[in-house]
Amino acid sequence: MQTYTPFIAASPQEQAIAHLFVVVLIWMGIILLIVTGLVTYFLIRFRKKGEEEPRQIYGNTKLEWLWTLLPLALVCYFFVATLHVMAISDPPTRNHSPQMLIVGHQWWWEVHYLKSGVVMANDVHFPVGKRALVEFKSA
Repeated sequence: MQTYTPFIAASPQEQAIAHLFVVVLIWMGIILLIVTGLVTYFLIRFRKKGEEEPRQIYGNTKLEWLWTLLPLALVCYFFVATLHVMAISDPPTRNHSPQMLIVGHQWWWEVHYLKSGVVMANDVHFPVGKRALVEFKSA
């Protein structure tokens, strides 16, 4: 029996999602380390040494552009990567009709097998090794 984790992907769609998850996780870890390091540095470097008021510094245009453009670039990268993964994980279905219609009720599933006309409750059977287009609705 195989243990399921977000890092073990079973389909190409899931592989794309898992890869995006890992990339975002790594970037968020890098950001966490940078912010934690800077906060620690500033806590040690600028700790209170006396009662005098510290010298006030107003504006650093290069630094302000940097901390504005870097996060913007990172968000744009995540946006484009997410659009790419969305296109992979949810391919267009214009030329195909669904094989199943699954209607979610409060406590059960109503499954319509459209080709055969069979309607079942709570029994969903997918063809092994084949792609299946399923339409989901709620009552």
